[in-house]
Amino acid sequence: MKTDIESRLRHLAVGIIRMLSTISYTTESNILKQQLIKSIASTASGYRLALKAKEEESYYARLETCLVEVDQSQFWLEIMGELGIGSSPVLKPLINQCSQLMNQMEEELTQNAHKPEIYG
Repeated sequence: MKTDIESRLRHLAVGIIRMLSTISYTTESNILKQQLIKSIASTASGYRLALKAKEEESYYARLETCLVEVDQSQFWLEIMGELGIGSSPVLKPLINQCSQLMNQMEEELTQNAHKPEIYG
């Protein structure tokens, strides 16, 4: 399951970056593009780092951080959709992928008795 998440995050990051390259420049779109690239790249690289953790607690702490960052990525995609930056048929699958990845990460945390702290 861990390698599945890693490959899905990498695929999602590449897909988002490719999608963003098709969006024309405005001040707003540029800000949103920067935020989204930072959050999705941080998610993918953070998960890769989590896999290299030597201690279980370190892995789960990093996984929680990745959960927050993929949630941020989903947020920026939703904002882009609400503002009409990017097409809905392209954004919806990316938003769904974020949701699926969050569910996978939450499941892994709860199965291993690590309740995600970000949700109280």
